[in-house]
Amino acid sequence: MTTIHPPLVIHDDRVLWRFKAGIRLREVESGRTFLTTITPGRLWHGETPCSIDDLELPVEVIE
Repeated sequence: MTTIHPPLVIHDDRVLWRFKAGIRLREVESGRTFLTTITPGRLWHGETPCSIDDLELPVEVIE
């Protein structure tokens, strides 16, 4: 029997600064997805570089 875990939901952006590169995040409200990079505080939204400050919290960790 396989256990399905609910996605991890982040409400505090300070946690995101410690994520390793390659983690996918999804904003709960808008559904926009982002990818973390090797640079702390930097994200990618498709082809667009973004900052953690650009996120609308909460976000779900989806990968």
